[in-house]
Amino acid sequence: MAQQSETWDALTHLADRFRVSFGQEDGAEIMRILYEELGGLRITVPTVTQLIVEERNRKIRNRFAGNNHEELAIMWGLSVRQVRRIVNDQ
Repeated sequence: MAQQSETWDALTHLADRFRVSFGQEDGAEIMRILYEELGGLRITVPTVTQLIVEERNRKIRNRFAGNNHEELAIMWGLSVRQVRRIVNDQ
């Protein structure tokens, strides 16, 4: 029940931010569309930190040349073990 209350509070806060950012009518319209499209779904929205980590991991995988684990570890301030885990999670 507490999670449902937190969800409702977050949606109310989001609606308020939309109204301030886009005006009363447009903000309400954005929320209406969200409710129409996503109503009834159980979704998880990633945090900014999760997005940053995923972007970092994508960059590491893109720069991986097959044998440069140590170089990437130094570049990104990670352990070689962490880099190995990231490149193996493709």
